[in-house]
Amino acid sequence: MIARKCDRCGKFYEPYEEKNECNMNNVNGVAFVHMNTDNTYSGATNDGHDLCHECLMAVIAFVREVSKK
Repeated sequence: MIARKCDRCGKFYEPYEEKNECNMNNVNGVAFVHMNTDNTYSGATNDGHDLCHECLMAVIAFVREVSKK
């Protein structure tokens, strides 16, 4: 198994099982996208960030909290 290094905390972790299906349970990083006015997106940036499960859960919690406001 290949280990990855979390770009947020520096911890090494094993990547999640590689699948074509993408949902909040099996993603292992984040990237920024350009959102269009019709809520579609036209592309992701090339600077994705690897995140361990703990850091990913922290980012998801942050986004959900901001979305409530």
